[in-house]
Amino acid sequence: MELKVTVTKCCYRKEESGWSIIATDKGTCKGIIHWEPGTGDLLILNGDYQKYQGIKEFSFTSALQDIPIDPKSQLELVCERTPKMGEAMKEKIWEIYGDDWRKLEMDKIPRMNPRLFTEFKMVLEKLEMNKLQSDSIAFLMSKGCSPKFAAAAWNLFEDKTIGKITADPFELTKIPHYGFKDVDNGVRQNFGIKNNDPRRIDAAIFYSIKMLGEGGGHTVVEWKDLLSTTQSYTGGLIGELIKQQIKSMVDDGTLHVFKETKRFCLGINFMRAEEIWNYFK
Repeated sequence: MELKVTVTKCCYRKEESGWSIIATDKGTCKGIIHWEPGTGDLLILNGDYQKYQGIKEFSFTSALQDIPIDPKSQLELVCERTPKMGEAMKEKIWEIYGDDWRKLEMDKIPRMNPRLFTEFKMVLEKLEMNKLQSDSIAFLMSKGCSPKFAAAAWNLFEDKTIGKITADPFELTKIPHYGFKDVDNGVRQNFGIKNNDPRRIDAAIFYSIKMLGEGGGHTVVEWKDLLSTTQSYTGGLIGELIKQQIKSMVDDGTLHVFKETKRFCLGINFMRAEEIWNYFK
C-alpha cells in the first residue's frame, strides 16, 4: 500500500544500507531510504503496516519525495517551511506573481526584509533540489534501476543525473560497487541501446580491462585477452566491431597501444606512468 507522510524526525539511519527509523505524522515508519530525510519532508512510502512488540508500525520497501505539482501548492509548501512567512505575505506573493512566484523580488512585497527573503530562497532551493532528486530517482527506477542503484546515481551525478544517463546509460558504471553487467542486463535496453551500440562496446572494453587487471594486478592487458573477454561480456559480439571500437578509442587517446607487444592500457594510466617516469629520470 502507498502511504503519504510528513517527517517529524529521522530517529535512526544506518549509513551503509540506508535502513532507517522515521517518526512521521502517521506514526513510526521503518525501511530503506537512500538519503537522510529532514524534518518536514513529504514522502510517499510503499509497504504495509506491521506490529512490533505490540505497536503498529509501517514497514516500507521504497520511498520517494512527495512534491506538489501545481505552482500554488508549491508556494504554500515553501511559505509553510519559511519561518515567519505569514498567510498574508503568501497571498500577496501569489496575487502579484501567480504561477511566476519563483521570480519574487524582495521590494515588491510589503514587510519582506532581507533575512526573510534569503530564508525563503533557501527553502525554495532545497524544495527544487528535492523535487529533482525525486524525479531523477523515479526516472532511473522506471528504466530498470533498483531504488538503491538509482539513489547511488543521484549521489554521484546530482542535478546532472537525468541528462548524463540519458546520453549514455553506461555512465552508471562509474558508480562504486556497480559495473557493466548491472547496466547491460535490463537497464540499457530501456534506453534503446542495442547490442552493437558503440557506447556499450566502449563500456565492455573498459570493464574488461578492469577485470583483467584485477585478476593479475596489472594495468596493461594482452590484445587477445582483451578481445576474448570483451566478447564474453557482450554475448559474443563480432570481433570486427570490437576492433573498430578499440581503434577509435586509441585514436582519441582513451586507450594506449604498445604496438610492438600488442598490449593495451587506459590512456590515463599511460599518461600517469609517463609523468612518473619523466619526474624520476
